Amino acid sequence: MTFLQPWMLWGLAAASVPILIHLLNRLRYRTVRWGAMYFLRRVTRSAMRRSRLRHYLMLACRALALAMLALAMARPLFGGRLGAGLAGAPDAILVLLDRSASMERADPRLGRSRREQALALAANVPPESARGSRIVLIESARPEPLEIGDLAALPALDRAGPTDTAADAPALFESALAWLDRNRPGRAEIWVLTDGQTSNWKPDAPVWPGIAARLAAFTPSLAVQLLLVQGRSGENLAIQARELRRLLGPVGEHELRHALFHPNPTGEAISAVQVLNGERTVLPLPADANITEHTLRLPPAGEAPLWGWIELPADENPRDNSAYFVCGRGPAGTVWARIADAPARRFIEAAFPNPPGAPPTLNPWPESGTPALDDAGLVIWQGPAPTGADAAALDAFLREGGAALALPPIGEAEALPLDDAALAWNWGAEESAEAERPFRIVQWEPLDGPFARAADGRPLPLAEAAVRRRRTPALPQQTEAVSIAAFPEGVPLLLRCDRGAGRLYLLSTLPTPEWSDLWDGRIWIPALWRMREEGARRLSEIRMTRLGEPLPGGAEVFWETVGADAPRDPRIHAGVYRAGGRWVARNRPIEEDLPEEMTVEEMTRLLPGVAVRAIGDAGNRQNLYSEAVLPFLLLAGLFLATEAALALQDFSAAGRAGARERFRS
Repeated sequence: MTFLQPWMLWGLAAASVPILIHLLNRLRYRTVRWGAMYFLRRVTRSAMRRSRLRHYLMLACRALALAMLALAMARPLFGGRLGAGLAGAPDAILVLLDRSASMERADPRLGRSRREQALALAANVPPESARGSRIVLIESARPEPLEIGDLAALPALDRAGPTDTAADAPALFESALAWLDRNRPGRAEIWVLTDGQTSNWKPDAPVWPGIAARLAAFTPSLAVQLLLVQGRSGENLAIQARELRRLLGPVGEHELRHALFHPNPTGEAISAVQVLNGERTVLPLPADANITEHTLRLPPAGEAPLWGWIELPADENPRDNSAYFVCGRGPAGTVWARIADAPARRFIEAAFPNPPGAPPTLNPWPESGTPALDDAGLVIWQGPAPTGADAAALDAFLREGGAALALPPIGEAEALPLDDAALAWNWGAEESAEAERPFRIVQWEPLDGPFARAADGRPLPLAEAAVRRRRTPALPQQTEAVSIAAFPEGVPLLLRCDRGAGRLYLLSTLPTPEWSDLWDGRIWIPALWRMREEGARRLSEIRMTRLGEPLPGGAEVFWETVGADAPRDPRIHAGVYRAGGRWVARNRPIEEDLPEEMTVEEMTRLLPGVAVRAIGDAGNRQNLYSEAVLPFLLLAGLFLATEAALALQDFSAAGRAGARERFRS
């Protein structure tokens, strides 16, 4: 099968120009019958036939040469063996494989997952398409390039198997460009095997223009073959572990908040299975909406941890049917605070009262020197970002998994240079609302984070909280920040920045009556305690983490799979794992349950100036395509050379005829 640039096919009309010129030239002469020419005509009739045949051949060569030039400008794509034979194999083929959990959704008609469909398409291309090519696999779970000998071996590779991870399309392209810069293979093609999930492609990432510019500037030019495997034909349920909370009190109970995703809820309960320390019981889960939240109260954990998961019935995607958990006793973590504003300090002290006879929970940041944050869960910092030793200590604390809350200063504050590599932020000018029209909070994350709903399902009263003053935080240009709560005009109330394994929160107001109503204990205390609990997880030997976050103990720790028949890799597979006294529950990233997918046009717009060819679903297409420009240019040259030879022969024949006439005379 072939594909052309349709707008370039108007060039085929140029093939009719020689024919039109021939017809117009014939109109210039009139036939006049003259008796004296009768015998001469009989003599030269055979010579005229040969001359007419040459003229028609010359006319055909001219028309075909113009047609071949037009087809070459249209850059046709040929599939299968024909395309491989015409274009030839590239020097290198870089296969960018999306191994995210969403790629494991299966098409019931084919009985194969999206990943398997895409791999089968790449593996079944004609051998001519890759004969002599260096084939390099770059996959999303481990982006280090892997050179392989044959495309047919792709489906059997361990590094092409299923995972529970997310993908990062910009990182895949950057890895491909780095390999091309190092190896300079010559003519190269990039094959992208993906389902186009928006969260994995990150279309708003600031690195896309740079990636597109580097691809477009690559010499010789790169071709990107985009294989998009999509389509939903059935109902797929998913369950996600949201948060594990330790309830206050001496018993030590925990609550697991989880969410059930149902595309077409009927109100009937889903028969899930709860596994608790290996014991399986039926757990009916109501499905009243597309996303239904549930809370599972777990029994008190003793000396040994409590582990398990919630499992949905089998459906199209087995990778989103389980939510894993592990809980046990662990330190709550201390709080260090540097607060210059006295009212704000009082509300923070009220949230973390120091119990009598016990080590203090809240510690003031020293005026000189840097405290040891080994047992800290949360750092609260008011004012400009720290510098020097304080900045280094806070940065190390965050990268190890701690949590920090930045509050705006009162009055003018010196602006710091915002370096992407440094821990830095600034605050905008103070804004004051009108007395009768305070700033209102209209949007926040109700399922996860500091402002999540309470254990009984009630939302925090953020909608009732008036904000009278605010200062918007400013971050380095390349820093990715997530808005946890915002005002109507999109100005953030609370930003979250991931730094290493930890999280930095920036609040644009103060929890004092002069600034806002966030001092309300129904908002302020739960938010601070949740931030501290996030940061204190790094202190516990028992943790719940998501794939993509670092494993405790480093890469040298050997993790034993708990509750599964076969061992799993905790770097890429969800599950419960144990290493000595350490326990960890690994779940797939939250963004893997977001259903939005990009179209071919949206992906192509990310790479302006790059030759992007979209290949259809692997269930409907059986081959990839090659661009064949050079063969059409060679054919055009051949036709022009043939026309020139015929014209020279015609000219020689005319010369010989003239010589004979002169001889007769």
